[in-house]
Amino acid sequence: MGSKSAQFLKELEAATAHIPNTPNPAVLPCSGPRLFVGIFFDGTGNERVFDSKQVKADLTWLKDSKERQQNLAHENLEQSLRAEAEAAAAAERARSDVRAYQGEAEQLRVQADQLMSERQSLGREITRVRVMATSGRTAAERASGSASLGQLHKLEDRALIRLRHLSMTLKDVEERARTAEQRARQSDVERRRREEAVNQARRDCYPASPGISGLTNVAKLYYLNRITEFTGNDKGEVYQKIYIRGVGTKEGKGITTGGTANLGLAFAAFCEGAEDRIPEARQEMLDILTNVFSSWGSMPSSVTIDLFGFSRGAALARHFVNVILAGLPDMSQKPVPVSDESLPFGEMVTLPDADHDKHGGQNNAALRYPALANVSIRFVGLFDTVGSIFIPGNENELFYDLGLPTGCARNIVHLVAAQDWREYFPLTRIHPGDGEEIVLAGAHADIGGGYQLLEKCALLMDEEYCGSLSTDLVNRQGPFVIPQDREQRARQAILERARGKGILSEEGELPPHWHFTLHWEVSHDAVPVVHFYVRLMRDKLTYNGYANVPLHIMHRKAVDAGVPFKTLDETDPLHIVPEDLQHLVDNPVDELPQDLWEKYVHVSATENRCVDRLALRPRTRFPYSIGMQLDPSGSREIYPNKLEKDGSKWPLVQALMQAGL
Repeated sequence: MGSKSAQFLKELEAATAHIPNTPNPAVLPCSGPRLFVGIFFDGTGNERVFDSKQVKADLTWLKDSKERQQNLAHENLEQSLRAEAEAAAAAERARSDVRAYQGEAEQLRVQADQLMSERQSLGREITRVRVMATSGRTAAERASGSASLGQLHKLEDRALIRLRHLSMTLKDVEERARTAEQRARQSDVERRRREEAVNQARRDCYPASPGISGLTNVAKLYYLNRITEFTGNDKGEVYQKIYIRGVGTKEGKGITTGGTANLGLAFAAFCEGAEDRIPEARQEMLDILTNVFSSWGSMPSSVTIDLFGFSRGAALARHFVNVILAGLPDMSQKPVPVSDESLPFGEMVTLPDADHDKHGGQNNAALRYPALANVSIRFVGLFDTVGSIFIPGNENELFYDLGLPTGCARNIVHLVAAQDWREYFPLTRIHPGDGEEIVLAGAHADIGGGYQLLEKCALLMDEEYCGSLSTDLVNRQGPFVIPQDREQRARQAILERARGKGILSEEGELPPHWHFTLHWEVSHDAVPVVHFYVRLMRDKLTYNGYANVPLHIMHRKAVDAGVPFKTLDETDPLHIVPEDLQHLVDNPVDELPQDLWEKYVHVSATENRCVDRLALRPRTRFPYSIGMQLDPSGSREIYPNKLEKDGSKWPLVQALMQAGL
């Protein structure tokens, strides 16, 4: 270190000589309490706001509104069926008119053909008689031929008139037939549109619950954590807790939208990102230590910390483990000047106020309290750790350290999702290293919680190309202008594949909630056309009750480790484990039977294409949502726990500390 920095530290030491190395004399010193702190980092887009109205709405929906909505949906279905029947009747009338006009036109063509044949016969007879009239051997023969020739010409003229009349009539009938055909096509398009409305009405008979999300397991555990006043209980114990809302959320407002706030949601960075959440957690911890010091006149005799996190919140919880390991400040001791060597990343520091200008406004003129003794991490409970900080989908988390060193905590439990395959949701394990890692059936938020009571999503099961039309035609007449026979052939091809997979019933019917739909997309060729596909879709109705299985598992393991949680209320809708899932609390599995998968496991990855044709458990849902796409490998990216710190990850911190020294 150069003479400049040495002189600076000497001056800083002199400037702080007046700070006593004792507690505040205005507060009578006493033996410090034992401090217990629970720290809860929620997942991306989640917060702890307990919406009692939403819970009541869900319960009401389960008891009453669901039935009312279904009744309304059935009424709508009946109306749609009537409209479809009317459209079908109109289409049948139009087709009947077409058949009638086509039959009449066919009869006129037969008559015209007969007249043409008759006229041709007359022409041949006229030729024969003309020869006889001009070359007869006798005058009588020639006179007879002339008389016959006149009569034949009259017959020919009448035949020509009749033929012209028939031609005009035929032209009129054919025009009416074409008009009827156009009406029939329009009626058929309307019938098919009504048929699609009926299909939608049938799907509406199975509605999703109100709301879009619920409390995560981290938020539920936060509410279960005990708390006392800073004066402590009769055992000299102080219990406090800290809740850190998920990245991408604003306090009391849920998910952020607009401007740079979206960056916190997408990248866990910048506004409402990790840069905000970690300082918030630091400050909350400092406030607790300050309040204990003010209330007791001394620092805690010991600090026991429990940390919980879900998703990116689990990543931040892991980083905060390293913040704690770097040292909590002992405010009863005299601060010492900070040098770049004495400031590990994540260390809590105090910045001088009065002496700031004295040292030329150097922002890095900082003091550090010595590390507090007897600080330990008792329990780290993680729900499916996902980093994806700044650049989603890789393991470079900038200056955030997700590594859990050996011996960093007495207990570490990591619950991992077995069925999440999204590209930007890679898993960071706790192994190699300490702790218990349990792989559970379900997607990311099936483990961490947060889904609405009953979600309804569409799964793309199969598709078949059925033709292309010009964009002008489709713009004029709508998508159902595609010939129905092509659509039927495409449907039949899909049904044959489904039959081969054993999906159809003995009667050849699709399972409940499976349905066909017509899909179209515009090509981006030089001459754009519309490509049509028949798609086999499947509505998946998924309850959120399975997330309470991981909740109970984590709660039990935390309580066994000594975490001061209240008992789970088995009558509380937020805690209830469905009866058909209760056995999984004691015996968790990484894959559920098909019936339970159908009922409880969510499909999280999204795609606009059919990825798993006719699979009973497809990996993707429809439609595509940005940031939620399937990993190109078709499986989940998994990163190991890093036991050793990578000093090269902290260039910004090193640069900050070296500036001006």
